[in-house]
Amino acid sequence: MHATLYEYTDQPAADDARERLDPIQLIKNRNIHKPLMSFETAPLGRYYVLFPWTDCGSLEELMTAGYWTPPSSEVFSWGLRQMVSLMDGLKALHDINVRHRALCPTNILLVGRPGSVTKERRLVIAGLQPKPLREMGKVTYFRTVTNSRDKSVAGTVEDVRYQDDARTLHPIRGHGGPFSRKSDVWSIGVIFLEFIIWLFQGVEAIDNFRESSGEINFDGYEVKLQADGENEVFSRALGTLREVPRCAAGTVWRDLIDILDNSVLAEESSRYTSAELHARVEKMAMDAKADHSYVFNGQPVKTLCFKPGNPDTESTQTKYLSVGGNWY
Repeated sequence: MHATLYEYTDQPAADDARERLDPIQLIKNRNIHKPLMSFETAPLGRYYVLFPWTDCGSLEELMTAGYWTPPSSEVFSWGLRQMVSLMDGLKALHDINVRHRALCPTNILLVGRPGSVTKERRLVIAGLQPKPLREMGKVTYFRTVTNSRDKSVAGTVEDVRYQDDARTLHPIRGHGGPFSRKSDVWSIGVIFLEFIIWLFQGVEAIDNFRESSGEINFDGYEVKLQADGENEVFSRALGTLREVPRCAAGTVWRDLIDILDNSVLAEESSRYTSAELHARVEKMAMDAKADHSYVFNGQPVKTLCFKPGNPDTESTQTKYLSVGGNWY
């Protein structure tokens, strides 16, 4: 049996996980990756949560491992459907007043058999995720629960890149306010932005975008952010995407970018709820199904560059076209 096991050694964190697990288990939604079971050991009092193992990895692995296929109507339509599914899962969590609190590409899983066709490979939200290590103590992930521990991999902290600006840890700003459901919406917005960039041009464009935001390191409570802040970084990225021919006015990608800019990566008072964003994205997917040119207009590639300076267009595109694989 292959599974993923979360081990909570800190009692407050275990209590928090247990409290969140109960309502999540009651959700009947295929877009949430729910635990199989949970149990506690005595006398140490350690709490464990067992998840089904996913052979296909996470969205982070998909976007950074070179699994990219040049854009097509099929690939773009698949990507749009995944956004609808992720919003459906997030809305289901919010409908029962559960905040995910750790949305990032690592916590978005790709499920289905490796090498299978598009309809069998889909993105889902990992329904229960631990808090950052700074708050909860040690978390250990085991690849195989029936074998030895030599296949375990260390847990990683929540990436501050996906926290909304009001909550981002910062030596000056501090820790921000309480985590609201709209903070999850901000997180999914950043994920969608990166997902669109990856769909357009693959891993090198993702690296370029992430480097453009400056150094974002987590070391205890110290986080170094680019001086002009996250909002300016995202605004520049959205502006760059608007110049891409495949993101021209009248396409779903331009409409999505406008929504991200105005109603998602925005002040909390102006930000969509998960239900509102789900409704908008779902309507776009329906329109794209009726008109394929809405999702893929067949315009030529334009190299994305989010950092100052001119990209080496020839070498960059050669690398893009050399990577591929039946990832979808």
